[in-house]
Amino acid sequence: MAVLRCPNCHHQIAYNAKRCYHCGLEYTSTMHFIALDNMSKEIAEERAQALEFRKENPFIIDEEGILKKYIGLDKDVKIPDGVTQIGEYAFEECSINTVIIPDSVTAIDRCAFKNCKSLTKVTIPKSVTAIGFWAFENCKSLTKVTIPCRENEIDHHAFVGCYHLTELTIHGNKIDLEKNDPFRISELDTLSLFLFCLFFGFLGVHKFVEGKTGMGILYACTAGLFYIGWLADLVGYIVLLSKGVKWVIPK
Repeated sequence: MAVLRCPNCHHQIAYNAKRCYHCGLEYTSTMHFIALDNMSKEIAEERAQALEFRKENPFIIDEEGILKKYIGLDKDVKIPDGVTQIGEYAFEECSINTVIIPDSVTAIDRCAFKNCKSLTKVTIPKSVTAIGFWAFENCKSLTKVTIPCRENEIDHHAFVGCYHLTELTIHGNKIDLEKNDPFRISELDTLSLFLFCLFFGFLGVHKFVEGKTGMGILYACTAGLFYIGWLADLVGYIVLLSKGVKWVIPK
């Protein structure tokens, strides 16, 4: 039986695959793939070559300096200088313990470190000015995080599911997570916000509950931005509820 493998990293791939999940290589119709007999010796050799490739080329970085995927084997990762952005899902479900982000990085995209459940420490430099949706979702081993950038540049879902996070410092301000936790709120609160929006959204009540007083006043004066903003918020809450996302109320 023939086995189809990626010509770049030699991982086995599906016959109808459009890109390699391991190395991120996008396939074209003119590309020649590696087809080998499914023999134990050849498979062992191919796996050894693939592991060697991952050791020598742990980072998939595009021409713009965006880190697209980490395929390395190291548990303690130091992202190379020159990377300007950590892309979506770049480290998703990676078994890493620590990450050092260089000063060249300015943004961490959504879901970049999603489900990195063994991640215990991440070093974020001052150059990072934006952290996206669910960037560290379900990083359950994180206990301490220091973020130099201002809080309004961090999406309020960034640390959803980080239930062991006990110390969070943002822009030099230490947040008391026991009294005020803007990143971990129960699903019941998500439903409550949805109900506030459903019945009183045209008055902006849900905006006041979120802590967005200015938007609440604007909603109250314009009947929920002429009902358009009200309906848009309702759709947003429905999407969050359907995904089981825990809504976050900012300070």
